[in-house]
Amino acid sequence: MRVNVKNLAAITVIMTMMLCGVASGHSDWLQPNGGRPTVTLEIMKADVWNEGIKIGSTVWFLSGRFPINPNVVVLMDIPFVNYSYSPKLGWYDYWSEPSYKDNFLGNPYFGIEVQNAVQSTYFNIGCRLPVAKSDSYRSYEYAAITDFDRAEAFESDCLAARTRLGVRAPVSRQAKIHSYIGPTALIPSDERYDSELILDYGLQLWLETEAVRVGSGFSGRLMATGGCGSLAECTVHQFGIALDVGKGNFRPGFNLHLPLDDFAGPCCEHILKYSYGINLTYLI
Repeated sequence: MRVNVKNLAAITVIMTMMLCGVASGHSDWLQPNGGRPTVTLEIMKADVWNEGIKIGSTVWFLSGRFPINPNVVVLMDIPFVNYSYSPKLGWYDYWSEPSYKDNFLGNPYFGIEVQNAVQSTYFNIGCRLPVAKSDSYRSYEYAAITDFDRAEAFESDCLAARTRLGVRAPVSRQAKIHSYIGPTALIPSDERYDSELILDYGLQLWLETEAVRVGSGFSGRLMATGGCGSLAECTVHQFGIALDVGKGNFRPGFNLHLPLDDFAGPCCEHILKYSYGINLTYLI
């Protein structure tokens, strides 16, 4: 089983390199804005049960969509995390961990999206280059749970390759359904660790007017090779709401993600309540 996964991961990486050269992966909660080139800054925070995380702890994604013809779009994103932790002390505390600060650049994503003539069906393929170097599991874990659909953006020493098949189907003049599914292969540089395969999927309903776009739905991840036991133990889901406004080139927005499972970070230092953020999109 592991051998098959590694072969699949290797094939995915080779295809990705052939297709994307130097190319961003958008959040699945950002809309393509009619095929126009866009640049988006996302700033996200996680609210967790653990005390001591400073208000300035944030996760950033700078992403872009750049059409090269009506059917092919170059994608990119650059992730960054700023993390600050200071334990809160009470009269009963005899010792405590020291305060901690960390910030680091995550793994940039480069990819290509191919869509049909009316942009209702799309297929994308891309990879995250393994450049992230975190000094602490705390900052990695905080970043990973803030947007667990893109947790691999902050994984150290790991190449992530993904493909995605999606449909944006209109159900009325102002409403459409967005659904997607596709695998993500995680290939560690350390041969002592096995490659892993994740299945991503989601379903969203969007209502759109000329000035307002609002969507809600769910997303999920299935650890296909984790050996985690039951299906419930191998999956994690979240409910999301997204909004952006504006008729011009500048379109600010807001998003909120609520976990549908008891979701903790990989090292269980952070237990997620919800995550939220703003996104600032500029249409070029």
